[in-house]
Amino acid sequence: MNVRTASLEQIAPPQTSSVSLDPDTPVWFLTPDQVQSRTGYIVGRNKVRPADAKKNMYVFDDGNVLYSKVRPDLKKVVCPDEPGIATEQFIPLRPRSDLLDRDYLMYYLRSDYFLSFANTFGARRPEVMKARFLKHRISLPALPEQRRIVGMLKRADELNKNRAKADFVAARILPAFFYEMFGDPVANRKGWSVKTLGEVAVESPKRGVDASVTEWVKSSPRYVRVSDITDDGRLEDDGAVGLDSDNWVPYKLSLGDILFAGTGMVGKTYLYQTRDGLCVYDNSLIRFRLNCDRVSPWYLFALTQTAYYRNWIEQHKQGVVPNISPKRYSSFRVPCPPISLQKDFTVKVKRLMGIRKERNVASGKTQQLLDALLYRAFAEKRVKKLLEAGSDGAISEAVADLGLRQNGGTSQSDAGKRNASV
Repeated sequence: MNVRTASLEQIAPPQTSSVSLDPDTPVWFLTPDQVQSRTGYIVGRNKVRPADAKKNMYVFDDGNVLYSKVRPDLKKVVCPDEPGIATEQFIPLRPRSDLLDRDYLMYYLRSDYFLSFANTFGARRPEVMKARFLKHRISLPALPEQRRIVGMLKRADELNKNRAKADFVAARILPAFFYEMFGDPVANRKGWSVKTLGEVAVESPKRGVDASVTEWVKSSPRYVRVSDITDDGRLEDDGAVGLDSDNWVPYKLSLGDILFAGTGMVGKTYLYQTRDGLCVYDNSLIRFRLNCDRVSPWYLFALTQTAYYRNWIEQHKQGVVPNISPKRYSSFRVPCPPISLQKDFTVKVKRLMGIRKERNVASGKTQQLLDALLYRAFAEKRVKKLLEAGSDGAISEAVADLGLRQNGGTSQSDAGKRNASV
């Protein structure tokens, strides 16, 4: 069987929607931070009035495939299920229905096989160049074969989506535990004393270092950016980078340091843990070092996962590109229960985080399985073999043969061990 190829601009040209939106009726406003990396799962949907949309935004609909051109390693690709407005950070592809299945394109753009192409745009500024992106050629089996591939991938993807939903639910456990132990910070019915964030810090807040990114090696500092931080305050495992600067020591993170997003995805926070290794942070982030006799770092971090904090962010962010200054963050009001109670809370939270870490390890295996299948499906030399196999049993054989490939592959022996444990 000969499988033809075609360029993206031929079969999925960039095209926005002609849907007419009521200027005063809020619609979905899609930004990259709503898209969970690797899964494409949408975490929350922001709304905007079309009348308030900026010139660099555009309308999309359920005929588009939206590809995030920033940080290709995060694989943020969306098949929208309703019309909305997106930022220019997404390329609005519109697959030709007579040639290309929309889900087939979505899975292709999320595959490690395509990532090996996207990574050629360089590490110093890993942003896909649109013209070159559209010239990229993909394998184009007939539509029935595309749909058969999609069907196989969807069965594995469903496991992954369920894991993503479970992650979202797990992220809600910490704020729920906070409310149970300390009450609603808004009402403060327990009468805790209240201080500003600036008052519970031991030094002035400090923005990070402005540097170019480089390839990261484990003996050097990891350069933490706001896009590396998940909505529930963890560091992404994928896409770690280093920095091109010798002046990083003043920005080295220490145990108990907490970072606040100052630009872009404001509201995100990250509490540094020694298990994350040597880390420095960029200038989109603001570091606070706390007086631990007044507030426990885990207590403050948990507070930033609550609706109390999110509402404060909405009231204080400014600008078209959202930003909050160090001075404004310093004014955030922090209820301060007795430190003994905060320490008790910390002990219990660390146990909770340990359980969640174990679950994340298990969940990662479902992602590895899907990555293997995606690579298997779209590596050109293997497309014919997969099409001819076409059975669930062949999926297992494909994974065993391929191994759990990650950014260029692993040895078959190592991959086989990992596959056996899935």
